[in-house]
Amino acid sequence: MEDRSRRQTLESLGGGIGIFDPRQFQWFSSEEATAAYIYGDDADIRNVLVRNLEPGQENPAHTHVANAHVIYVLEGSGLCLRGDAPDEPMHAGQILVIPARVVHGARNTGTTRLSYVTIVPWGIGGLEATR
Repeated sequence: MEDRSRRQTLESLGGGIGIFDPRQFQWFSSEEATAAYIYGDDADIRNVLVRNLEPGQENPAHTHVANAHVIYVLEGSGLCLRGDAPDEPMHAGQILVIPARVVHGARNTGTTRLSYVTIVPWGIGGLEATR
């Protein structure tokens, strides 16, 4: 489930700097993982969003063919899904750097909520993620 209702753009910032508290974008659903979009433009940054997973929920393994991205874990713990490679533990306070074309995803294996910020720049041609 995605929420783009509060997503800011270059235009909505009016040429200024956007300062955001990612905790204000943490919302959870018992039915499925959620993604709350913070910012995106048509130039440099494709998306800044917060993914929120209740225990047992996941963002399935996938790749971004055109761009690398960065994940900062706000709260909770779980596994970074790595396709054919062994999954890696991830927890609050960690930063994950995901190169382009590397299989990745996240699963909340903990007993509390897992929430992380994802920063995705534009890649060559701005291609969509493939799942």
